[in-house]
Amino acid sequence: MKLDQHFKSVNLCASLAALLAASVMQSACFNPARPVAKVGSGIWPETLGAASRTPYLTERVPSNPTIQWEGRFGRGYTDVPAVDAQLLIASSSAKTVTVVDATKGSRYWERRFNGPIAGALLRLDDRLYGATQSRDGRVESVSVARGRHAWTFKMHSPAVGGALLRDSVIYAGSERGDMFALHIDGGTQLWKIRLPSPIATPPVAWGSDLVLITTRDSMLRVDRATGRMQPGVHLPGSSSAPVALDGDRMLVPLHPGVLHAIALPGMTTQWSVVVGAPILAAPAIDTNGDAYVLTRTADVWRIEPSGAARRIAALGGAATSSLTLTADGLLVGTLDGVVHMMQRDGTILWQRTFPRSVRSPVAVHGGAIYVPLGDGRLVMLR
Repeated sequence: MKLDQHFKSVNLCASLAALLAASVMQSACFNPARPVAKVGSGIWPETLGAASRTPYLTERVPSNPTIQWEGRFGRGYTDVPAVDAQLLIASSSAKTVTVVDATKGSRYWERRFNGPIAGALLRLDDRLYGATQSRDGRVESVSVARGRHAWTFKMHSPAVGGALLRDSVIYAGSERGDMFALHIDGGTQLWKIRLPSPIATPPVAWGSDLVLITTRDSMLRVDRATGRMQPGVHLPGSSSAPVALDGDRMLVPLHPGVLHAIALPGMTTQWSVVVGAPILAAPAIDTNGDAYVLTRTADVWRIEPSGAARRIAALGGAATSSLTLTADGLLVGTLDGVVHMMQRDGTILWQRTFPRSVRSPVAVHGGAIYVPLGDGRLVMLR
């Protein structure tokens, strides 16, 4: 072999080795971690941050926002971005979790899990937790600072519905119909039960119980400490979106377009309101008990605690889950890429149009708006 051919072979081997190493790194966590300088405290214990489904209720929206930055952090967001202090945390259907500087849009780190997160990515201070829809249904814990792996628990079946964090315990359900309680320190299993059918929506904590909606159109109560099930009740339809809780009243969106109010603990029906089209967004409950509902046909309804209902806006087109209640009013995203800012009576204050659909709820924090787009981009306006 000639000397130059020898060096070409060596260079080819080195290049292949470098590509292989890069591929291995990328499969675990692409974009090498830039550590978060100050993590601080923070909690995001369930889907949309709270059982009322109003994580940004005290935040105010700018009156004439303009784009400050945009970046691509996944593909198809699975929940509203969690924004707390200077951090934005987002999970996507592309199996990724990303932590971003909320003020600048620069990425700290991005980690790929072995499946998309079912429901919300949960947080307690310096740890993140997620139940994945992978074949073996893993519950994962990673650090907020660098995305480093802390522990894994296998449910041996894809996660469904979403997870819940309460009192240092994670509750997660699987496609097989199992329900698990895991301690956040190491993922130790506290109990496991087999439900009559898998959960259809994220669990909700009510007092010492879990309230579960199943795929067989039923509602169950389970003791959070022991896993003991109580007799359930049948629902008049299948669930179409996460439930919302207001004290002892649970609002359950049902197909084909009904909001069903149930009183706890007896699980008795209070009222049902027909809104004319499927509800794909979780109801948002205001401080006075009024609930706001977004339908697939982009109609917005306000429903009082008594069940009195009024359609306050007909935006046209179609919508999925992009409903955010703030101190100033409602932010509603539609599939034609428009974000509508309206007062609580439906009066439109402003609109902004984006080049892709707005499916997930918009986040609001510190006078800034964070809009997740259907192509994986996040846009910050102020």
